[in-house]
Amino acid sequence: MKTKIKKFVRGRTARRPAGQPAVEVTELTDDQWRKAARAGLQRLGLTFDELAQQAATRRFASPEALKFWQVLGGERP
Repeated sequence: MKTKIKKFVRGRTARRPAGQPAVEVTELTDDQWRKAARAGLQRLGLTFDELAQQAATRRFASPEALKFWQVLGGERP
């Protein structure tokens, strides 16, 4: 499933190559999401509780940890 979203840059539509959608959306099952979330935590070398503690103090070990917390939305895999 693909969704097209227009991006606006200072009052004009941003240019992108013809025929390419602005955003591609991939839907995951719950099991696929949990598996991907666990793999992301493993890549970061963190447990969910460690990442949650970083979020609570707003002191993330890396920009990637912050981005991943935002992706998880605080939801335990």
